[in-house]
Amino acid sequence: MASPNRGAASGPAGTGTGTGTGTGAGAAATAGEAALLAARGRVAADPRDAGAWSALAGALAALREPEAAYTAAGRGLLALEGRPDPGRLAPPLAAQRLDALAAIARGGSSAVGRRLAASGLLRPPPGPSAAAASGVAAAGAAAQAAAAAGGVGGQGGGAKEPGGGVRVFVLSDLHVDTPAYGAPAGVRSHMDLLGRICRTRFRGDVLLVAGDVADSLPATVAALRLLRERFGRVFYVPGNHCLWLRPGLEAPSGAPAPAPSDRGPSPPPPPDSFAKLWALQARCAAARASPSAACCDDLGVDTAPSPVAPGLLVAPLLSWYSHRFDERDPRPGRLRFDRFCTWPVREEDVWQARGVMLRLNDPALAAAAAWRKAQQQQQGGERGGRGQASGQEEDPSPAGPSDLPPAPPQDGQRSPSTGLSAARSAPVGGSDGAGEGSSGGGGGGGGRCGLVVVTMSHFLPHPGLPFAPGVPELAKAVGCRRVRGSRVGRGGVGELMYLLDRLDSAVHVYGHTHIAADVELAAPPPAVGGGGAAAAAAAAAAGAAPSPSQQRRRRYVHWPLQGRGRVVLRCIWREGGLCGEDVDAEGEAEGA
Repeated sequence: MASPNRGAASGPAGTGTGTGTGTGAGAAATAGEAALLAARGRVAADPRDAGAWSALAGALAALREPEAAYTAAGRGLLALEGRPDPGRLAPPLAAQRLDALAAIARGGSSAVGRRLAASGLLRPPPGPSAAAASGVAAAGAAAQAAAAAGGVGGQGGGAKEPGGGVRVFVLSDLHVDTPAYGAPAGVRSHMDLLGRICRTRFRGDVLLVAGDVADSLPATVAALRLLRERFGRVFYVPGNHCLWLRPGLEAPSGAPAPAPSDRGPSPPPPPDSFAKLWALQARCAAARASPSAACCDDLGVDTAPSPVAPGLLVAPLLSWYSHRFDERDPRPGRLRFDRFCTWPVREEDVWQARGVMLRLNDPALAAAAAWRKAQQQQQGGERGGRGQASGQEEDPSPAGPSDLPPAPPQDGQRSPSTGLSAARSAPVGGSDGAGEGSSGGGGGGGGRCGLVVVTMSHFLPHPGLPFAPGVPELAKAVGCRRVRGSRVGRGGVGELMYLLDRLDSAVHVYGHTHIAADVELAAPPPAVGGGGAAAAAAAAAAGAAPSPSQQRRRRYVHWPLQGRGRVVLRCIWREGGLCGEDVDAEGEAEGA
């Protein structure tokens, strides 16, 4: 999230919004913007005024900025902590926070729309600033044109490898704020190790970062900025460590007063883990989504689906874990693996089908469906012609995130949990009978109509993927739950797996386990039509699983940095097709 003294990007208390209020006196022309300015003034005058935070949350919600509204409501609740009588403001603030969460989950967010528009997949969303909308449209068109021409799109693309085209690399679990054991002399942390990546060789390439970059927001931003300087494009999904609020780093403590600094007031720490997620997304996407609001702190890192090469789409997916992933004992465990995370809903509702994280992927599914439809039309319109012949009309404009069904309201209390450093083992090439290992092939197939979708999440979508044995209750904290009624065993269908099927993912990149793997496992056949969290919930209720004869295979890749003494990347795409090879990223020459 941008610093609060940077005009349009943030308010006086560090609550970001992209409403374009930095255009001077004319920016307050609308009643909504006037209410926003008034609420910001109240917060600046007294950050301990919970009523001011409530007014700010209401103004931001009216301007379709629910992420910022959520954060403002959370800071208002923090302002009430420690008071002997929270008074009448606590229930309305809690309701505002949950209303904002529901709005985000159903896609009613201008920030989500701007990110998707900048990706080149969706039309620009309506907003109060026509200039900002035109900038979004230009960014989206540039990304789409670059992908069609074989480039990486986005910002900062440099020279490609001679004759090699775009390459796609994989990395996860950077943990840049931890020591790098076994590294060369002079390399003390994993941040130092990242700094050894060549500055020139990868400027025309794409890097997929599957979570757990660092524990704190500043360290995560610093690492993503370093990677963004070295790669033409960086895609990122947060891991559990990325959403921690560790005491002494950025955990909220009492009143949310901004800390002074030489550059003006700094934003206070995020009030909870969802607010930290919104802050990460805002910092990553601001430069790409709204060039007019970009500043030196905006990273230009992709968190939304986007094409990166002809016929190749990268689709980041938010994820969390469920105790139901433990097929031997699908009951809640006693251990709390992420005690540094705090949530406004029950812990089991963070992921589940009627929860939050799963629903936050619905806009990504809508965007990917629009991309596939456009690609199919470019390939000759055969699929569209068959649909019209059967009486199905083609929608000329792709669905936007606001077209998605509403999310159900949530209740419950915050439930802290406890942190885990995943065990490190030797690379695994197979997985306990679920599928044969793939030591370096381009498994996963090419998808429908020759289109390839590479999905990415931090947590595991398939129970057949390897994770450290012998750690008590670890299976409850590594992946999403298995769908009720699907066949019991290692091939069960999970909610995250269902989303991969909706996207027709050929390759899925994941993190978390710290066990390197590049394997092919049986996956459900591709589904046809709409999808999202509602469809995943319906599939769970129906309990239907595809027969073994209908199953195909999907490739899964995990390539952690932590535990390595040298930066070695896994390449999964080059020269226009899937591949599987290790590339030493250090030095100035290939293979150095």
